[in-house]
Amino acid sequence: MTYYALCGSVALSNIHNITCHNVGLGSPEQVGTASLKIVSNDGGSSIHADAGIIREENIQVITLDSLKIQDIGFIKMDVEENEYFVLLGATETLKESNNPPILFESNNKDPTLFNYISLLGYNIIRLNGTNNMFLATTD
Repeated sequence: MTYYALCGSVALSNIHNITCHNVGLGSPEQVGTASLKIVSNDGGSSIHADAGIIREENIQVITLDSLKIQDIGFIKMDVEENEYFVLLGATETLKESNNPPILFESNNKDPTLFNYISLLGYNIIRLNGTNNMFLATTD
């Protein structure tokens, strides 16, 4: 459902330089099939959810690096506690794109995620007016 909503939004915006992929992103160790737990009717879902699950669907998980996308200018992630794993699968993409800014959500300020982003050479700032949105830049 989330994929189809994304495709519809792209079509309605009349933007032609966006390609939608019906996959989840993760680390090399997560590549394969995973169970996506749907926790709300508005698209809320996570492979890490363990409560409030409405239904589940199997999804294909790949790494961002496997897409071989070049010259990324900005990354926005909201992958419900899978951010660290997505970044593990994006190291070459980040390097090839000169470490683009990353906007991400972290509800629990996961130390593993924040330490890893720092190890990649990023500085992290919390966005004003939010408790859980952060911007990582190399500036």
